[in-house]
Parts: sequence; C-alpha cells; structure tokens
Amino acid sequence: MARRPHNKPANPAPVAAPALDFGPLPGYFGYHLRMAQLADYADFAREVAPDGVSPGRFSLLTLLAHNPGITQSALSQAVGLDKSTLTPALEQLVRKGVVLRRKAASDRRSYALSLSPKGHALLKRLTAGVERHEANIIALLSPKEQKLFLALLKRLTQGMKARGV
Repeated sequence: MARRPHNKPANPAPVAAPALDFGPLPGYFGYHLRMAQLADYADFAREVAPDGVSPGRFSLLTLLAHNPGITQSALSQAVGLDKSTLTPALEQLVRKGVVLRRKAASDRRSYALSLSPKGHALLKRLTAGVERHEANIIALLSPKEQKLFLALLKRLTQGMKARGV
C-alpha cells in the first residue's frame, strides 16, 4: 500500500484567487455587452450542442429559409458581414449539403441561395434549441424589462449603423 509523504496534507486547502482590479471596465457599456454576449453564446451552444451551429450560422439558415433565392450580396447586407467573411461560411454550409447555391436567373454573375431539404430539417432542430435559449434569457427579465432591453439594443444597433460602424 502506497503511503502519502508526510509533508503533504491529505486535503490541501483551496487557494483563493487574488482579487482583480477591473479598473474602469465595470463602467463601460461595451465591456458588459461583451460579457453578456459571452454568456449568451455559451447558453446558445448548450441548447443547440448536438448540431454545433453558431448563432451566426443559425441567422444565415433562418434568413435563407425565409428568403429563398436571396443573393449572396443581399444576405451579406442583412447579416452585416462583408462578402469575404460570408463566403467561407456559405461554402461550409454548401459542403455540408444544407445550402444550395445556383446561378441567379436575373444576373448570371450572382448566386441564388436557398436551403436544401437537409437544411430545412437542420433549421427545424436548431429552432427548438434556440427557443429554449430565448426562454432562458427572457426568464431573467420581467416582461417590461424585456421590451425595454430589446428597444435599447435596437437603438444602439441602429445608432452605430448610422455612424458607419
């Protein structure tokens, strides 16, 4: 039977982490938006874990389901991504067989995008997880706070877009 060395306690006491000085961060809106986004993303990932789809990919799939035949340029504007960022995401979804990309009838230089049957099935599964995720978020706020928070987020987004961000 192995013996424990005499100089090591059986159950060492946990070492307390030193208190951090967050400086001005607690007063910054951006800091709290980022922390909320990280928490939101973690909960989203937990609820849609089996499919491993990010919130951004879910948005793409949702827009494609509701706008079959949308061009890549229109989709890029809708999600606020430049084409060089959107293209690899779309290529991955095409390779997985969830997005169909065909030459647009109106402009042969553009692609018309839509969901495949596999994409519709995936979106249906994801939507159930996203609905659970949304319920997790709104449970933290009263109905009045939910409306106010959503209105403020929209106002921030619109204001930043108006400033060219």
